[in-house]
Amino acid sequence: MFGEYTQAVAQFKFGYPYLESATALFSLPSFYFYDSLANLAALSQNDFLENNKNKNHFLKQVNKNQKQMKKWADNAPMNHLHKYYLVEAEKYRVLNQKTQAIDYYDLAIKGAKANEYRHEEAIANELAAKFYLEWEKEQIAQTYLIQAYYCYARWGAKAKVEDLEKRYPELLAPVLNQDKQAINSNETISLRNTTTFHSTNTGTSLLDLATVTKASQAISGV
Repeated sequence: MFGEYTQAVAQFKFGYPYLESATALFSLPSFYFYDSLANLAALSQNDFLENNKNKNHFLKQVNKNQKQMKKWADNAPMNHLHKYYLVEAEKYRVLNQKTQAIDYYDLAIKGAKANEYRHEEAIANELAAKFYLEWEKEQIAQTYLIQAYYCYARWGAKAKVEDLEKRYPELLAPVLNQDKQAINSNETISLRNTTTFHSTNTGTSLLDLATVTKASQAISGV
């Protein structure tokens, strides 16, 4: 979630010996899902691209995870298919097969949204944005990043919202500037006592969950 990919990969290795004893747990698909995403993200870092042996090792683990994920996706697509799609998108990104990656990012986002996996919709949008940024398609990336920002906010992930603001201030400028104009610095809009988000880039302006939800629904046409 915050770019600590090599550390994540190392920590996941501690869980491998115990997977067979967790076959009935709903958290097991999440383990495979995030393990695959961490491995694929780590592959993009220079220290993991020094030789093909590392690359093949990581892709082998991802393919092993995906084989199991596909079984879950076939039996319960509402819960797992979008996870499978997002890992496929990231795999094709690593393999530099852009056309396939584009299709799978959109399928992952659509599936996560349809089945109300808000946090995974956010992750899929953010990863799609990074994909387009690497491709130097900033306008397209901005669209996905703004959607990721709203999804994280609606999920209640305050730290992640602030993280995106710090890392992508220019791409999120339309959202942050709009909030600055729309919200009076002396007012705080509350929604069932939810914690107000203090935007790190808008001075005294306040970014509140109700405002984020309203804007997100307007953009997505909900």
